[in-house]
Amino acid sequence: MTQDVKEVERSHEEAAWSRASRRGVAMKFTGMNLREGLTLFMSLGGVVEGKRRTGELRLRHPRLSKAVVVSCRRKDCPRPMTVALRRLSVA
Repeated sequence: MTQDVKEVERSHEEAAWSRASRRGVAMKFTGMNLREGLTLFMSLGGVVEGKRRTGELRLRHPRLSKAVVVSCRRKDCPRPMTVALRRLSVA
């Protein structure tokens, strides 16, 4: 049953991407988890530092004007990190 649900979700996502590409518009960002966000940030040349005993991560990149601080206790990618990733991927 769960495999069928995953296939249906995948087909809906593929259909949405194809509709967006036919219209020439970018698909709206739907979010990601923290691990994917950190991996993407480091692949774009960013540095991830752990702040001491606070449960926070400091994300630095030369093209960002200031460091982004996120909580590593959350499972999802917070909005400031998402905005930073968007700025880095566009530039």
